[in-house]
Amino acid sequence: PQPPQPAPDPGLPPSQNARVTPASGPPGTAFSFVASGFEPGESVGIWITAPNQSTFGADFQATADSQGSITGERLAITTDASFTEGIWSFNAQGVRSKRQAVGYFRITSSVAPGDPNRLGVIAHDGLLRQGQAFIVPVAAPPGYPFVLVAGGLQSGEPVSAWVTGPDGTSTPVDEARVEVEGTSARVQILTGGLPEGVYTAVAQGRSSGATVAAGFRLTRDYVAGPGTPRPANVGGSATPGDAAPGGVVRVRGAGMRPGEPLELWITDPSGAYVLLPATPPADGQGRVGYTPALDLQVPEQALPGVYGVHVRGQQSGARVDVYFTVTRSGGRSLADGRWAGAQLRAANAPR
Repeated sequence: PQPPQPAPDPGLPPSQNARVTPASGPPGTAFSFVASGFEPGESVGIWITAPNQSTFGADFQATADSQGSITGERLAITTDASFTEGIWSFNAQGVRSKRQAVGYFRITSSVAPGDPNRLGVIAHDGLLRQGQAFIVPVAAPPGYPFVLVAGGLQSGEPVSAWVTGPDGTSTPVDEARVEVEGTSARVQILTGGLPEGVYTAVAQGRSSGATVAAGFRLTRDYVAGPGTPRPANVGGSATPGDAAPGGVVRVRGAGMRPGEPLELWITDPSGAYVLLPATPPADGQGRVGYTPALDLQVPEQALPGVYGVHVRGQQSGARVDVYFTVTRSGGRSLADGRWAGAQLRAANAPR
């Protein structure tokens, strides 16, 4: 039986015995692939074709189940800035039967405009967190890949992981997407085809029984592609307001209690909402971004659109919400976990 087909994209060729979810997305989207129509139990070759008709991954093989489907293989690919704009395809062919399946998807250079009134809404309040858990991002549209970092496990023990959806149904995470190192684990969670709502990612040590969990939200609230009006700053500034890839944006704010602990999160045009694991406290005058400085290096491949930098005092609840726009097209999410960890720097001297 053929998998159910989504509403057709008028710009995409019709898929054959296959489905790709989602049908389109910017770099950073995880696309999943299901296909059927093969002989039960046969090996199925899988490859991907780029818009220029070049191919890669031709050595990869999956195995059809008793129904001739490779859905259980959970095939997916996470795109990045190296994936060019245009129509791509997943391709599958049975080794014995020579039966073929193809599913088309589109990679876009940018995302659609969003609602500026939603960009300052807090997403992480009220989300479950159990044990030494941290998830990146906290919120993003369906199709965006998430990573759960789980600590406090027994060193080297095998780890099981699953995701519980809004309806309470739990789905196991493929073991290939669970990396264990010492007493921690990294779990990659693919969200292609999932509806919006609140989910929980869980990792559990099989020997110790230690359970680590973090809630995350699938939502389009934070999408802010080109054409999104930039909201007014609250309690601070981002300079310059219009930034080019490769530039530096200086973030400054005030109104906190002197020395109070802070939490900081970033939203980007793709709709990713990243809560940083550690933020320096407010200075002696209740300011942020002065000592130490809070300067953001905009990557060369940053997506165009509106970015938000948000700070909240953990004692006072005081907020700083500032925004800037990247004006030239790039391809990578500014707020992905790698950038948030590597590119946000706190200088030792005031600016």
